[in-house]
Amino acid sequence: MHDVIIIGGGISGATAARELGTAGHPVVLLEARDRLGGRTWTSTFPGTDTPVDLGGMWLGRRDTFRNIYAEAARYQLPVVQSPSTTVSSLFIDGIRHTDPQALPPGYGAEIEDAIRRMTDTAQATGPHLHDPDRTRPLDVSIRQYLTTLGLSATALATLSQQASVHYGAPADEISALYLLGEIATRYTLFAQQTLALDVLDSFRDGTKALLDALIADAGAEVHLSSPVRRVAQAADHVEVITDADERFVARTAIVATPLNCWHGIDFHPALHPAKQAVTSQGHAGHFAKVWLLAEGLPDPSFFAAGTPDGFQWIRTERVTAQGSLLTGFGDPVASPDLYTLSGAQKALAAYAPEARVKAVHSHDWNEDPYSRGTWIAYRPGWITTHGPAISAPEGRIAFAGGDTSTSFNALWMDGAVETGIRAAAHTRTLLTTPGTDR
Repeated sequence: MHDVIIIGGGISGATAARELGTAGHPVVLLEARDRLGGRTWTSTFPGTDTPVDLGGMWLGRRDTFRNIYAEAARYQLPVVQSPSTTVSSLFIDGIRHTDPQALPPGYGAEIEDAIRRMTDTAQATGPHLHDPDRTRPLDVSIRQYLTTLGLSATALATLSQQASVHYGAPADEISALYLLGEIATRYTLFAQQTLALDVLDSFRDGTKALLDALIADAGAEVHLSSPVRRVAQAADHVEVITDADERFVARTAIVATPLNCWHGIDFHPALHPAKQAVTSQGHAGHFAKVWLLAEGLPDPSFFAAGTPDGFQWIRTERVTAQGSLLTGFGDPVASPDLYTLSGAQKALAAYAPEARVKAVHSHDWNEDPYSRGTWIAYRPGWITTHGPAISAPEGRIAFAGGDTSTSFNALWMDGAVETGIRAAAHTRTLLTTPGTDR
C-alpha cells in the first residue's frame, strides 16, 4: 500500500509529491491528461524556437511571492523579465488615445485617488480578513464596491475592466473582498496593471522547468491519462478508482485538481457542503490568454488596453527574429473568435491598425474537461459564506491547488506551491503522528 495518492499533476500536486517523496513517503500521482502541468503548459510558438506558457506564467514580485521564488532558487532555474512597456494605445470612453500624456483631464488623478482609497480600506480590513462578520459588507462584487466610491463613469469603467483582466471575469462576478485581501496581504498588480507598466518575471525555459525539477525530486510513481472518477475513504485507507477502472489504495490522499473539477469525482463520504456548493457553481475565471506573433507594431514595447471586447489588455512579451510575441487577454464569451487568426487580427487592429498578426497560439482552458476554467476568480459571497471549508482537509484527504489558498494568492503559481506544501505537511502529520493513522 502506498502512503499517499495525489490526484492532479499540476504545480501543487508536484510540489506535494516532492515534499512527501523527499521525506521518504511512497507516492503515486494520478494525472488525467497525457502530460503533467495542470493549468500550466509550456509549448513552443509555432514557427519559432521560443517557449511560451499557454497557462500560468508570471511569478509576481520577488519580495512578496516568496514560495515560487524559493523554488526557482532551490532548482537554480533561470528567470527572465518581461520587457518594460509604454502605453501605445489606450481606449477611454470609446476613444483611442495614443499619447499617455494627453489623456482626459483629471483621469489619472481620479484613478490614483480611487486606488489610494481602496488601499486604505484594504489595510484597515487586513487584520480581519478571516472574520466573516466584519468583512461580509465587502464580500460583494467589485463593480458594486466601486460604485460606493462615487467615481465618474469613466473611472468606474476603467477600474472595473482592470479587475476583469486581473481575475479573468467580469467585475460583477468577482468578490471585492478578495481584491482587498490581495492588496492587504501581499503586493497586487491591480494598480500597476491599470496602466500596465510593471515588469514581470517568468521562467526562461517555461513553467515546465519547475515541473520537471519537482517531479525528478519526488520519485513518485506517475500515471498519465488516468482521470479519477471515485474517491472513497475507509477507516484506515483511501481507495481511488480511475475512469479505466484501475484501483489504487493508499493510507492518505491529496486532491490537487482545480476546484471546478471536484464535482466530476464521486466522493464517499460526500464532500463538505461548502465544497459542493462552490464546485457546483464553479468559480468565475474564464478569460482567454492568446499568444500572437505580430509585425508592424507602432512601438517595440507595445502595450494597449481598454476596449470593451477583443483584447482588453495586450502587451509585448518577447521579441524574436520573426516579430514581436504578445500576450492578449479578453472575454471569450463576448469575443468567441479571439483564439483564431482573424479574431486576433481584428482585436489587435482596434489598437494598432497598421499591425499584422502572423500567427496565434493558445489553449481553451474553459473547454478543457480537466480545468473547466482558467485562474480562479472568487465569486461574491464565497469567502464569508464558505471560507476555510473550501481548503479544509476531510478525513484522510487533504486538498491542494492555488484555488484552495487562504493567503490571497490563489490566482498565482505561488498559491499552488504554498498549498502543495500545506497539504503535504498535513498528510505527513497523519502518517507519522501516533493515533492519527488508524
